[in-house]
Amino acid sequence: MSGGFSKKLGVNVHEKARFIKAFASPAQIRAALEIYRAFPVNAKFNEEQRDPNNVPLFLAAGDRSLFAKLIPNMAENLRANGCAHVETGQVQGSVHYAVNDQPEAVAELIERNAQ
Repeated sequence: MSGGFSKKLGVNVHEKARFIKAFASPAQIRAALEIYRAFPVNAKFNEEQRDPNNVPLFLAAGDRSLFAKLIPNMAENLRANGCAHVETGQVQGSVHYAVNDQPEAVAELIERNAQ
């Protein structure tokens, strides 16, 4: 993780060391990157799911995340494809990985929206 990139994501020195340790071996990196191999399979599965979906969905990103601007469009696409109850929000003080950046705020969002 380069210094500029980690700064942009709001990663401090201690977190950076933890992330480097977490991805120290080729097997650990492969496990993390395997999610991207699943994208084509997920896209095919999602294309086939067009029935109405009434399960409430709360879609959020960190307020400083590059994804924050994409959330409204993502929500519209979910609604257009059958998701009837989509709400959006932001996790204040979070950048890329909200659960890591603001675990209490994420827990609060879950608790508030699970009712």
